Amino acid sequence: MEKFLRPSEVARLLKLNTETVYHYIKKGDLPAARLGRKYIVTAGDLENFIERRKEAHRIEKLNLSDKGKEMVEGVRANAEKVSNFINEYPGATQVEIAEALQMDGEDAKRALHKLQAKAEIHREGGEGETEPSKARWYAGSVEER
Repeated sequence: MEKFLRPSEVARLLKLNTETVYHYIKKGDLPAARLGRKYIVTAGDLENFIERRKEAHRIEKLNLSDKGKEMVEGVRANAEKVSNFINEYPGATQVEIAEALQMDGEDAKRALHKLQAKAEIHREGGEGETEPSKARWYAGSVEER
């Protein structure tokens, strides 16, 4: 069962002011649901928020050009789309994923590699550190094998 947190609990965990947490919620950076007059945040949404912030800080340290930042953001956005697609259609090939999402094949490949690197997915018959029973999977494609 998913754990729910109040903004004050989120603030304590992140060592932030509660108003800052409300700011992230209202800005849409931290997903939250209203329960009456109060907000609640799922533990999963909090984990995703933390991961996105860590990634943003890593990117800042790289001192990328605007074009580089745009490319990194594109890969992140595509990885999110691919992740959602794999939730709906596990076992799809890279080609099927690219076609269904109207995405360039190379963009789909980069998104899949990002998800594999984070151990969120694994390729059927592929090798890596991801424990297949603990991750979603995709079938790969003829070119990858």
